[in-house]
Amino acid sequence: MKEVEALLRLSGGDARKLLNLFELVVTTINKPETEITDDVVLKIAQQKIAFYDKTGEQHYDIISAFIKVCEAAILTLLCIGLRV
Repeated sequence: MKEVEALLRLSGGDARKLLNLFELVVTTINKPETEITDDVVLKIAQQKIAFYDKTGEQHYDIISAFIKVCEAAILTLLCIGLRV
């Protein structure tokens, strides 16, 4: 591995995202002697991250955000109901 800035920037400080991105890069390259550079990481990330994998991490991030929105909506409705 020659450069790590792109991996760190794309992971946004999330260790799970960093590990998943690193695994994606390594499995996509599939050549042990290839150096992992920021350009390689960015190219692979742009090609692969756009695909939605419902068994992967993105699924859980989306579901978690949806649940939080639903919980907030329920609390708002309860507060409105208590005022009436």
